[in-house]
Amino acid sequence: MNRKLYLLAKLLVSIGLLAILTRQIDGGAVLAAFARVPNGVLAEAFLVILAQFAVAAIRWLLLGRLTGASLSIWQTFRLFFAAMFFNQLL
Repeated sequence: MNRKLYLLAKLLVSIGLLAILTRQIDGGAVLAAFARVPNGVLAEAFLVILAQFAVAAIRWLLLGRLTGASLSIWQTFRLFFAAMFFNQLL
């Protein structure tokens, strides 16, 4: 029961902090700043992040093989990207 209360408290603090931040940020100014960034720079940043994810997923594939897991590279990528999604969500 204490664990559930701890997780609930963490969730409420996170939601509270996000609410405070979103009230202080001017959404129009953020969009205007992104509009000023050249498309090539955004594409390059996306590709760098994607490459970093790929390297990290391959690292997990190698660690899995060392421990006897028999995952294909595509299974590893899917699991890694799902894990990264939930990591960012929580």
